[in-house]
Amino acid sequence: SENYGAVLQAYALQKYLQGLYVQTEIIDYVPRRIQRIQSVVALRRRNLNYFRKRRLLRAFRKQELCLSKRTYHNNRQLHRHCRGYEKIICGSDQIWNESFSSGAEGRPTLSYFLDFAEDEAKKIAYAASFGTERLSQQTKERIQPLLQRFSNISVRENSGQTILSEMGIPSQTVLDPTLLLPREAYERLLEGKSFPEAPSVFSYVLHQKQERAQEIVRYVQGHFGQEEKRADELCVSLYEWLFRLREADFVVTNSFHGVAMSLIFHRPFFAVPVALSGMNDRIQTLLEGLGLEERIVCSTEGAAPQLVREIDWDAVDMRLRKLRLSSEKFLADVVKA
Repeated sequence: SENYGAVLQAYALQKYLQGLYVQTEIIDYVPRRIQRIQSVVALRRRNLNYFRKRRLLRAFRKQELCLSKRTYHNNRQLHRHCRGYEKIICGSDQIWNESFSSGAEGRPTLSYFLDFAEDEAKKIAYAASFGTERLSQQTKERIQPLLQRFSNISVRENSGQTILSEMGIPSQTVLDPTLLLPREAYERLLEGKSFPEAPSVFSYVLHQKQERAQEIVRYVQGHFGQEEKRADELCVSLYEWLFRLREADFVVTNSFHGVAMSLIFHRPFFAVPVALSGMNDRIQTLLEGLGLEERIVCSTEGAAPQLVREIDWDAVDMRLRKLRLSSEKFLADVVKA
């Protein structure tokens, strides 16, 4: 995915597993049909920044990720050539999004449910997300037999656990991989690099027609005396994305990973729900667990009192450490099994 958070969570999970002395590589699965569709859409919208961003994220992957030697462009290639793994983890982020599994390759595509994995390979899900609060019955019937083959399943939000329980599949809720690593792990990515001065308000808004988020961004920019501009998704390297967020006086975002990195870098933030979407439970689950649900704002009126209220980062870090324990235990048990 050409998305900073998606790439960052892959980096974080691999780094964490390497810290457990696990020999690991990321299966380099790049569905060609999806890439072509995204390219055509970008060209029609004259969004040339999409191609620049794709190039920048590709450079990050090459530099920072341990990828499989082979790149797989469709589910058929995974079935034919992806062999020899002792364990396969699918995770994290919206890998179980119904829109992908129902037709990403022009037909139902179950790669992220590990339909290609050999019988003897242990199948594990870490912090997987459906990106919605409900699935169609047709999708449930399609994925249930595959999920029953998993030895361990964890999800990122409460709604995912509910969806699985409706299919009789046991699971637990864990932290997104980005929250498993300490701040120092991300600081190391920025060592020796220089960037232009960062704006005081870091705005990172995904998806089209997010007027509510744009309004709150303008409100916060006005508070900090920053010139108004559209709060569109940035087109910078992942390194600069991290730098801008770390240096900001305030963060406004509707992105889960925008929130996650605000927590890691101790940046005051607003999380704005995505309009007309069922994907907001991931942020709600995380912030409720940290006692920060008041940082979810839907209007400038709701934002006003929180804008000047300081976050008790010591209390947040203490709650985050407690949440990490069950996530770390899940991965430790997976490694030992």
